[in-house]
Amino acid sequence: MRRRARHARKLRAVAKRHGFRPSLKLCYRIVAAAEDTNTPIYRLGALVEKESGFKFIFGHDAGGWFPGERVTRRRYRQLRDHLRSSWSGANGVGYVQATYPPFIVGDPALWRPKHNLRFGAKLLESLINEHGLEPGMNSYNGDPSGAYGRDLLRRSQEYAKALRG
Repeated sequence: MRRRARHARKLRAVAKRHGFRPSLKLCYRIVAAAEDTNTPIYRLGALVEKESGFKFIFGHDAGGWFPGERVTRRRYRQLRDHLRSSWSGANGVGYVQATYPPFIVGDPALWRPKHNLRFGAKLLESLINEHGLEPGMNSYNGDPSGAYGRDLLRRSQEYAKALRG
């Protein structure tokens, strides 16, 4: 418990240096989700910063539902129902901005913060295991230029350095 709290405080300090103000509770949840999924804490912290700025919101995808609004069970159900019927207008969900329609339709619990964090951690790690570090990070977003993966790698290295110190 003390170790998680220490890591949560360090994670929060890095986020604050980057201009974000996550709660200590959220940082603790990130640490717990990372440990529960065998994901490096620094990697999940960087992902949450990059994808949502530590906000539990829907993304701002073109044509997406509820852009920038807080994720709730009701709104998530509406998004899932819409995707089941048309497969258009997908939108990032929550801290990890899960966007791919089959993920949303297939997972009834992405509206829950803890589950959302674990989902993103597992997905990122599976992509890294399949494609390698930077290409796996890049494939999380699907950026053809590779800039997303390079930026996520840079951010995760900054978090790793802070967590070691």
